[in-house]
Amino acid sequence: MRYLRLYQLEDLVELIGDILRYVIKLYLDSCIFILQTRAKSFGIVIAEALAMELKVIIAEDACTDLFEKLGATVVPKDDIDALAIRWPKL
Repeated sequence: MRYLRLYQLEDLVELIGDILRYVIKLYLDSCIFILQTRAKSFGIVIAEALAMELKVIIAEDACTDLFEKLGATVVPKDDIDALAIRWPKL
């Protein structure tokens, strides 16, 4: 809270408490995880979604080979048609 006040962010940031339980609940309440970002690094959220045994669709990226081996479906970046074709098949 000290940093929020220091940088005058109290009205912009909400601290929701135990984020781990919140995130796990989101994964458990989901049946599919789609990440169609144009820029990402390793993508820890992809690894988390796979660990929670969700069906995963991601955009082509530097790490897609690894995630594809782990079960993710990979579609080309900015290709909404490819996403639409693969989504129902999962």
